[in-house]
Amino acid sequence: MKAAARAEVIALGVEGVDADRQAALEQGDARALDAVLRELLPFVRGLIFRVLGPGPGLDDATQDALIELSKALLRWQGRSSLRTYAGRIAVRVAYRHLRRRVRDREREQVHHDEALSAASPSAGDPEASCIGRERLARLYHHLDQLPPKHRLAFVLCDVEGMTPTEAAALVRSHPVTMRSHLARARRRLRALLREDGSLGEMLRGGQR
Repeated sequence: MKAAARAEVIALGVEGVDADRQAALEQGDARALDAVLRELLPFVRGLIFRVLGPGPGLDDATQDALIELSKALLRWQGRSSLRTYAGRIAVRVAYRHLRRRVRDREREQVHHDEALSAASPSAGDPEASCIGRERLARLYHHLDQLPPKHRLAFVLCDVEGMTPTEAAALVRSHPVTMRSHLARARRRLRALLREDGSLGEMLRGGQR
């Protein structure tokens, strides 16, 4: 992921919400809360999508994250970036849904073409977009084989483009632990993708 895109993932920051809006949030102003939630929705939904992948649980997880975020924003005091604050909640909710899916042995059965197209960098080219959707579907099929913590490390570091230190800060873990989870995820995925050259190439990039 390019540096500019990564910066957007981890930094809207206090500058994105002025002092008046921050005060309104602290006072429980419903209109201010609604405005901030609308601004954060694409980021929150996108982050949850990249953790869970396409499937029927995306809307439920997004809704749960917005509910938690709406409560948490009343306590937000600007000590951390607003987007980092929201991202932490989104990842926590996505991780909870991921663990529930694994625990219940559920596997995603429906792949939403619209969501896949939006996530594909080649959405403007029908043939390339189709290939991109197939690759993305295959990737999430393989990600389903990983333990949730390893999968989360891979998504945050190799998909979102965060460093292990940044990812660890987001989920309140230790960088060493995050690096360990990431290394195990990469090792397992390489074994799964030996016959999948295009996805294997992606795994070989961005070693940190």
